[in-house]
This record gives sequence, C-alpha cells and structure tokens, in this order.
Amino acid sequence: MVLAITMEVILEEETLTQNNNITNPSTLPHFLLLLVISGFLYSMMQSDFGELGYKGSSIFLSITMSYCLAALFFATSYGNKYFMIEDKGMGILTGKYWILALKAIMPIILISSFLLIILNAIFSEESIDYFMSSLFILMSVGQGISIASGGVIYYGKKKIEKRSSYSNNNAIFRMIFIVFIFIPLIWWFGYGADNILSKSWKINFWWIFFAFTIGMISYCIDRYTSNTRMELNTNGAKGDKLMTLMILTISWHLLSSWRRNPYIVESTDALMIFEEAILMIITILLTVSAMVKKGKKRGWKIFEAQSALFWGVAFGYAYAGSISSLTSLSERLTESSLLQTTALGHLLTALVIILILPRSIKSMSYNEEY
Repeated sequence: MVLAITMEVILEEETLTQNNNITNPSTLPHFLLLLVISGFLYSMMQSDFGELGYKGSSIFLSITMSYCLAALFFATSYGNKYFMIEDKGMGILTGKYWILALKAIMPIILISSFLLIILNAIFSEESIDYFMSSLFILMSVGQGISIASGGVIYYGKKKIEKRSSYSNNNAIFRMIFIVFIFIPLIWWFGYGADNILSKSWKINFWWIFFAFTIGMISYCIDRYTSNTRMELNTNGAKGDKLMTLMILTISWHLLSSWRRNPYIVESTDALMIFEEAILMIITILLTVSAMVKKGKKRGWKIFEAQSALFWGVAFGYAYAGSISSLTSLSERLTESSLLQTTALGHLLTALVIILILPRSIKSMSYNEEY
C-alpha cells in the first residue's frame, strides 16, 4: 500500500495537468463503470451464474473493443459529442449530471452489445476464454512498461540537483534501506500484525527468506544498472532516484506475489482484491499519462488527451477480463485460483521492470519515457 500511495502521488502531477482525466466529471462515469462491471463480471464468472458467468470473457472483450473504437472516435469531431459529458460545472451530485452520464455511457452499451453478438456468432466461448486468458501475459508486461514509463516521466520533469550517480558507494546502504522499509510490511501482511513468535517455523522461514531475497535483488539491480547511471553524468541523481523507486516497486510486486504463496495462505482475501483494483487504477493512469505525452510529442491525434483516456479504460477492461478469464479457466482445468493467477502476474511485472530498467534509466539523459 505504501507503493500504491507513492505511485498515486507521482500520477497527480502528470494526469491532473491534462484538461481531461479519469476523475474529471466529463469522463468519470466511464471509470466508475469499469470498476463496477469488472467486479460484477468477475463474481459472475466465479459462481458460473447463468449466461453472465458463461459469457463473461466475451462480454469483457466486447467492452474492450468498444472503448478502443471510442478512442478512435476522438480523432474525429464525434468523440466529445457522444462519449463525454458537458457538465458545465454542475457537479456530480445532481440528477441532471447522472442523466447526462447515462447518455454518455449508452453508446458504449450499444456498441458492446452489437460486438458481443458478432463475437458469439463467429467464435466459441471456449476460444474467447483462451484468447482473453492469453492477454494476461501482455497485460502484465504492459504494467511493467507503464510503471517504468511513469517513473521516467515523473523524474524527467522534477527539479533535482545536478550531480553524478552515487552508484559506486551506496549499493549496501540501499539494500539495507529496502529491507528496513519492508520489515513493517512483512509484519503487517505476513503476520497479520500479530506476535511473530506465535507463528510456525515454516512461516518464519518463508518471510526471513523473502527479506533476504529483496535485499539481494536490490543489491544486484544496483550493480546491474551502475554503468548506465554513471553515463548520465549530471543527471545521475535522477537515475539513482528512478532506480530506487523501481526497486521499491519490484519489491512490492514480489511481496504481493509472496503473499499469494499457497504454503502461506489458502485463499484470496478482500485486501488482495482491493490491491489488484488499486494496481489496475495506477496502471491505467500511467498508461494514459504516457500515451498523452507520446501522442502530443509525435502528433498522433488518436493518442491525445481524451483518446488516451479511453485507450486506458480499454486497457483496464482487458486487464480485468484477462485475470477473470485465466482464473476461471485455471479453476476448471487445474484447480488453480486467483491466488496463483495474480501471483504469476506480479512476478512477470517485476521481471519486466528489471529487464527494461537499464534502458529506462538511460532515457533520463534526454528526458523521454521508455
């Protein structure tokens, strides 16, 4: 949760500077609909509740495609007219606002319904299940890229002292710092803020090994990116800070994966589901921020402010749908659960961040996102 709060602070500077963002009243209903539909469809797919449970994957896919089409519409003059609300400062606590919200959402519902009919006519539900499940890998990779890009965007604009990297001196210090930061989190998440001595030796072993693991990963990443940060010259401070933030992020993803170890827990709790929702929100915001910046720089109208928002919401539906589909499919075929599914996603995201980190740090020399 500490990382989630940190990333939200990063996002505030980037996304709130846009005229149109997820929390803007003109687009807020689309974001709220994402949260409601994702949670509802996941529950239906888990309980195999009639047609909604059976066709959950195709519903997710049709809504994803409809938001991609909406994003493309913003390259024309019709996007603002059909998919956004002209609230004119009336606020969201009025009946008129929600009538306008329904009007903005209705085209999405109609397009999604039409696409759902076409998808079910062409493809079997099983093939759509497998397709959406395979997207999980791409979504996890996309998360890693979005997080790294968000860090580069943030530190690229932030005023930081001009100095060389401390890469040759602080590896041990950073390692100790990371472990120290995560000790309270281990106690809270791993032990339920309970007496450590009351736990079994197996639980203690797993969490001691986790602390050792993130410490060694921190040290190895420090050495792994040392030359790249030294090449930044006077931007070395930015490279150091970006690396530290990414190590914290990687460690948090590893903590999230570790907590889903079947040897430690047996089922998903409400807090884990809440964390996944927060992660999805952060990823959407980072994706929107990166798209807006890249679209503006390269003159791609389909990735400008409003379009980027709808691409981000489409990403959210694809992400939620991929998790839901893979979990449902895994439970039918291998008796796996949401624990194993999300644990795999966190591991893959952490690995992607590690792999692209040198290139992300190198981009600090010219202040462009990865």
